[in-house]
Amino acid sequence: MPTAAHGDGSRWEVRGWDNSGSPLPKRRFADKGEAERHAAAITNDLAEGDYIDPRDSRTTVKVWAADWLSAQGGDGSTAENRERYVRLHIVPGIGDRELGQVERRPSIVQNFLKGLEDKGLSIGYRYNVFIALSSIFAAAVEDRLIKRNPCHSRSVTKPKIPPRTLVPWEFQRVNSVILGLPERLRAAGWVGFGAGLRQGEIFGIAESDIDFRRRIVRVRQQVKLLKSGVKVFALPKGGKTREVPMDDLLAEKLAQHLSDFPSVRVSLPWGTPAAKPKSFRLLFTDVDGNALLRSTFNLTVWKPALVSAGVIPPPIRAQKFEASPEDGMHALRHAFAAALIDGGCSIKDLAAYLGHADEAFTLRTYVHLMPKSDERARSAISRALLAADRPAPGGVLPAV
Repeated sequence: MPTAAHGDGSRWEVRGWDNSGSPLPKRRFADKGEAERHAAAITNDLAEGDYIDPRDSRTTVKVWAADWLSAQGGDGSTAENRERYVRLHIVPGIGDRELGQVERRPSIVQNFLKGLEDKGLSIGYRYNVFIALSSIFAAAVEDRLIKRNPCHSRSVTKPKIPPRTLVPWEFQRVNSVILGLPERLRAAGWVGFGAGLRQGEIFGIAESDIDFRRRIVRVRQQVKLLKSGVKVFALPKGGKTREVPMDDLLAEKLAQHLSDFPSVRVSLPWGTPAAKPKSFRLLFTDVDGNALLRSTFNLTVWKPALVSAGVIPPPIRAQKFEASPEDGMHALRHAFAAALIDGGCSIKDLAAYLGHADEAFTLRTYVHLMPKSDERARSAISRALLAADRPAPGGVLPAV
């Protein structure tokens, strides 16, 4: 429509209504052709159901991130991490920007990521912040505040965690480290190696989780330490329970452990500090009968066992133990996976036993441990070449 300023300046105004009959925001143009193209684009978006009201896209990242946080689920630790990424990095970095502005200029995201790198934050931490930011914009797309997620732009280079090749412990080292654990916690090492449980899952295993008749270990809860310093019971990682086969030797060791060190009833909140407590008769506790604390266990129990097995040197005087991130208690879990792969266990079954949500992740993590099939490949090729070189009468190749 011509404006009152027709003949000079912004002479053309685009007006209209959305599919619900509400008036759309007006916009003026100096050029009639440009105004017509804008009107045609809006008409097409309305017809396709893709129209985004520019007034909605003016919502700031800070305001939308707060709404996004309030709608998220998950356990207490995960929620605390999300809140920390938003509060410490996303809001100070781009919180005052409008969603639509960031959508139009993905370079804002790239500059934000560069700022995180300049602060010296680890690649893993920066990756987690990026995933949170991308999730915030993905929710804005779903709620029709913006059309595209700027984190998916080709000009944005997301932090990429370099692949890591796991080198599983040899069984001799497994045995030496486990024997270096205090007798009352030695079976915890055998559970880690014999059933592939995560450390928190080992700390949370209850007497009722050991089914001696069916020869299985049920993984139904773990002990988690929240950022607030509160210990809670929670579902295993990913919110999935599972069952792991238990061989006769592991069953024997657990039965002996329960005979020598009866289980202890421990009560902790479920999931969050304010939740109603749940009680389990835990197989492994500290000397006071409390749920094990990861940091204390690693420092006073696990590191001395590594020293006794010759994995790391003893501390000199009052110095701390040598850092050994590849030799944490999870090394027993990797040794478990390596043993199953060596025994011919399928990736599908291994993923189920380890509690992985994605079989592809299991394959990527342990593919280098898969037995090579060079000889089988040679034999198959030899049979095919032989059949091609010596065709059967009548020119028909024999079955290979």
